[in-house]
Amino acid sequence: MHTPRETKAKAGAVPPRGGPGGCRITPPAPPVASTAEVRQVCLRVALAVAEDFGLDVCALYSCGRGPARLSVARQTAMYLSHISLGLAVSGVGECFGRHFTTVYYACAAVEERREDTHVDRELARLEALVAGRLTGEPRP
Repeated sequence: MHTPRETKAKAGAVPPRGGPGGCRITPPAPPVASTAEVRQVCLRVALAVAEDFGLDVCALYSCGRGPARLSVARQTAMYLSHISLGLAVSGVGECFGRHFTTVYYACAAVEERREDTHVDRELARLEALVAGRLTGEPRP
């Protein structure tokens, strides 16, 4: 008598389900946003942040660091794109013309600034504003 492990699989045989081998059918991967969708979301975030900081949106995409106010605005936009909206750091970095490690740095810098209650309130307001713009809800 043969045990299931000793039995050779026949050509075209359906793999067993459950049991010792488990289901061999992999579940579908979660949907991944296309590059165009990621760029569109990043642009909407950048527009909201630039408006809130009183800056031109093109400045957020400029090369170099720029003045401190510009760097903080760019870091905020990258933070909102990655942390609040869940976009991949590689996609966010590509959108803003930065390396993905810069996005990690920006998120850490914003998290550190967020310890200040005033900054935390402003970021919460910006998060709500960005979420509202992406879902089409009226602005607060």
